[in-house]
Amino acid sequence: MKRQVSAFTLLETMISLVITALVLTLGTMTLSYYQERLAFTNSAKTVVMAVEQAMRVATINQHAVVITPLTGAIQVRGIDYHRQIKIDPKTRVEFSTHQHGTLVITSSGYVAPGAITFIHKHFSPITYNIQMNWGRISLDETTR
Repeated sequence: MKRQVSAFTLLETMISLVITALVLTLGTMTLSYYQERLAFTNSAKTVVMAVEQAMRVATINQHAVVITPLTGAIQVRGIDYHRQIKIDPKTRVEFSTHQHGTLVITSSGYVAPGAITFIHKHFSPITYNIQMNWGRISLDETTR
C-alpha cells in the first residue's frame, strides 16, 4: 500500500511569501507616513508654543523679542533671552509679516497681524493667523 504525502509545493510557498512581504511593505509605508505627519504637526505646535512663550518673555522683561526661522530650527532672541528650538528639518516655516520673514514681538507684547505658515512637500500647509485680542495673542489654525 502506497502512502501519499501531502505538503505545500514550492509554488504555494512562494505565493504565500510574496503576499506576506506585500502586507509588511504596505504596513511599513503607512507607519512612515504617520511618523512624518506627526513630526510635521509637532513642529507646528512647537513653534506656536515658542511664539506664545516669547510674548510672555517680552512682556515680563520689557524688551522686544525677534523670532527667526532657520533650517530645522527657529531662533528666539531678546536682550536677555536666547533660545534655538529644533523642529523637523523637512518642515519650512514662513512668517508673513512686514519684518522680512521674522516675527517681532514688542516690549509691550504686541505682535503685528500676520500668519505663520508651515510647509512640507508631502502635506498640505498649516497656517496660523496671528492677531491681538484684548492684549493677548490669538493663533487660529487654518488648514488648506
